[in-house]
Amino acid sequence: MTSLDNKYIWKNPHPFIFNTSSIILPGLLTFVIIFMLAPFDISDASIYIRVIHAFASAFIASGCVWLVVSAIKILFPRWTRNENWTIGKEMILFISVISAIAFFHFLLYFFQFSEEPPLLLFQKVYLRTIVVSIFPVIGLVLFEQYNHRTKQLKRALILNKAIRNLHVKKRVASNISGPDKDRVWFLHENDKPACQINIFDIQFIKADGNYFNIYYLDSGKKLASQLVRNKLSYAESLLNRDYFWRVHRSFIVNLNQIETASGNARDFTLIMKNSEQCVPVSRSKINSLLETISSHSHSPQYPPIHTK
Repeated sequence: MTSLDNKYIWKNPHPFIFNTSSIILPGLLTFVIIFMLAPFDISDASIYIRVIHAFASAFIASGCVWLVVSAIKILFPRWTRNENWTIGKEMILFISVISAIAFFHFLLYFFQFSEEPPLLLFQKVYLRTIVVSIFPVIGLVLFEQYNHRTKQLKRALILNKAIRNLHVKKRVASNISGPDKDRVWFLHENDKPACQINIFDIQFIKADGNYFNIYYLDSGKKLASQLVRNKLSYAESLLNRDYFWRVHRSFIVNLNQIETASGNARDFTLIMKNSEQCVPVSRSKINSLLETISSHSHSPQYPPIHTK
């Protein structure tokens, strides 16, 4: 694997998940591990002492998860936005939590075994904490990934059902507007005409620096594109927001051109009709997109698409 591949992996999108389970689960797993395995020289201790140690370690584990995540959210608020969280940042969080757990365990045993040299005690406690902490943290990550993936799949199923209903209503209303009324001019930022396109044929619009690309189906129902020198917000202002929806900071999608949706633990994607192009959906916009499409698919009358 090349260094470029490694960089790409570190920047790969990853869900930022922090809820009650994120705090409770590491504590429960730590309690079981400390009580059963007794890794900190308490194997000969009484049941009461082992319970106290296990409870203290569980409290440290849960507390460190809360402390580290809260600190990252305060110090780096942009990091923890769903659309900005990556595998690399997840690994930084992973290492930070384990390091914090090791540090507080060192303080716990330093005051208990003060006769042992601090450096030697730190090395022993730190290494053992890393070994013990890996299992609860990995368990938490796997549980959250499974839970998040299940939710994404349920969202995709609901969205696909709404999309099918939308397609039926689209066919019923397709003869309401004439072809001339459904064409819109896109202008460059200097107000020079760029192109005129039937909005029914637009699949999605993608930002590209100071430009945006309009992807649409030509007369032969093949995917074509038109580059316009202007901001994506300009294109958004031209189109009816009930049907042209900004699903990502770089993408506007025509809801009528969505074929299906796909979701997994990392991302949510829309597959477009005919072209099978994939459009990413920002994680912060998934729920509102679902509500929008569901409301259209259940409305008694499907109004025609129009320009502003």
